[in-house]
Amino acid sequence: MFWLSRVRRDGRPHVTPLPAIWLDGVLHFCAGADEQKAKNLEVNASCILTTGTNLLRSGLDVVVEGAAARVIHRATLERLAALWKSKLDCVW
Repeated sequence: MFWLSRVRRDGRPHVTPLPAIWLDGVLHFCAGADEQKAKNLEVNASCILTTGTNLLRSGLDVVVEGAAARVIHRATLERLAALWKSKLDCVW
């Protein structure tokens, strides 16, 4: 699981857990049009995805900073859907 950190339109922070998948060196996640994270990203695409361990002094923490972009390329979406199904056993 990753944590997506964003800022709401009014400046308040918003953090939500979500699954994410690496494909071709890019970290991908889903956001429904009516979800708060999607609304936040419409205003400002800058975001941070973090993941790690809850153990002190062990494990690996990962922080990915960047800008979210909607994927519309059909072949990429089909590859992502297949990965989502195989790794997370859920329909995208």
